[in-house]
Amino acid sequence: MSFKRKSTSSSGPPSKYSIALADSDDSESEDDVKVEIKAKPIAGEGKGTKLTAIQQAHKEKLSGSRFRVLNEELYTTTSEESWERFQSDPSLFSDYHTGFREQAKTWQEGSGNPVHWILEAIRSSSGSAGGGGKIEVADFGCGDATIARTLCPGLFGAGGEDGKKKKKKKKKKKNDNPTQPQTFLVHSLDLVSPPPPSPLSSIIRACNISSVPFLPTESVDINVYSLALMGTDVFNILKEGSRVLKIGGRLLIAEVRSRFGTGNESLLPRFKGMLEVLGFRVVNGDKRKNNKFFIFMELAKEIGWDEVEEIKESDVVGEGPFLKPCIYKRR
Repeated sequence: MSFKRKSTSSSGPPSKYSIALADSDDSESEDDVKVEIKAKPIAGEGKGTKLTAIQQAHKEKLSGSRFRVLNEELYTTTSEESWERFQSDPSLFSDYHTGFREQAKTWQEGSGNPVHWILEAIRSSSGSAGGGGKIEVADFGCGDATIARTLCPGLFGAGGEDGKKKKKKKKKKKNDNPTQPQTFLVHSLDLVSPPPPSPLSSIIRACNISSVPFLPTESVDINVYSLALMGTDVFNILKEGSRVLKIGGRLLIAEVRSRFGTGNESLLPRFKGMLEVLGFRVVNGDKRKNNKFFIFMELAKEIGWDEVEEIKESDVVGEGPFLKPCIYKRR
């Protein structure tokens, strides 16, 4: 996917809900954030019959084409329609994420993978969001559950993801350091949960991310949307996120910068206005302004669900979409 550098504007008509949006003026290069992702590899990945160079090139071309078609469909339909489509043919999930992983390889060389920023933000904001104890994270549109596999390395059971024998337990030593490492509980949510024997079958919960009734109201410390606001019903998706997030909890969003438009056509003021009426205040707004592909926001929830529940999309100032879809140029 090719993206052009886009500038954004933070000005716009005020919302009728009076919550100040205070963007941070601090700038930070993506080079300043160095997060090592130690996610356990997915068992069985990369195994299979060895292909010739020509066969491999042909396979990658077909995979890329399939990914682009599915990607465009996800951006131009509601989350409910995507849920029904992927549930009727779960193989689409594998097709999509195979292409997604190939695309993500190019980010490592250029603008960086947004999951690096998300992990850094989770670790830095967990103190203010959780208030001690285990931090609950809801990863909406989790993909291959990289966040869960990084923060919760013991997810794959006693035998480990690769089926190795359980190691003998060592006797616990007295802890001379009273400061305990932060622990996390990650709810990994996406359209499909891969069937066994994939280890992800026990991690990912299949759902429509605009409706997650199995997560109690105001029970989660941190919500994550890493390139996950793909449906045309962005308001419904984020309203459900507001429901499950605790007051004082953090909302972390990483998105494609070009989806916000530029100049007089910028959708950023309308997008922020939506977040405002849903009870959020910007804590760190687009700190990585020099990144030409992605925008990153961190917000805090300041209004309880009892006040947000009756809010409608029409309460947001302005008309039209909150984000542009990512559409590939036809060759």
